Amino acid sequence: MNIHSVTTGKRETILAAARALFAERTFAGTPMPLVAERAGIGVGTIYRYFPSKEALGNAVFQDAKRTLYAYLAVGEQATSVRDGMYAMWRGLAAFAREHSEAFAFLEHQHHGAYLDADSLALSARNEEISLHLIRLGQQAGEVRDGDPGMFLALVLGAFVGLDKAARSACRPLTDDDIEASAGPVWDLLRATSPKESAP
Repeated sequence: MNIHSVTTGKRETILAAARALFAERTFAGTPMPLVAERAGIGVGTIYRYFPSKEALGNAVFQDAKRTLYAYLAVGEQATSVRDGMYAMWRGLAAFAREHSEAFAFLEHQHHGAYLDADSLALSARNEEISLHLIRLGQQAGEVRDGDPGMFLALVLGAFVGLDKAARSACRPLTDDDIEASAGPVWDLLRATSPKESAP
């Protein structure tokens, strides 16, 4: 038996249990014994992998941010700023659908009280993909002047609101939802307002 694979498997089991519970109950509302119960292990076993609840929270956060990065990075391959923003919008939607617990944990909760320097750096790296695209758009005259961070907050806020509306209706976001909303979100950013159709 491979000791490394056993260790990795148990760590992943703990992360999965914590991610599910943090999404359901929030980080603050999840006691460690409940994580152990969900993972099917003793509480002491968790502490062999994660020295504190904060360490576990950071591990879940970092794992989710690394996964999200792959979905956002598709926008860097686009040939125009507009296409890049559409690609990131679709990537965010795909992440929310395929990793719904991670998305709910990241976007519907506050994390500041326990995040460490590594978590903050990963979060900044993810944001920089979109911020860089917005700045390129501003330089090219495609995106209106203003604080790129504010524009990113508007875009993310729009997506979180769309996701909440779908959850309230007890249904997943559909491809039609994403395509129908991409144009109005781009309208928040673009420097001019001629009619243009979604790709």
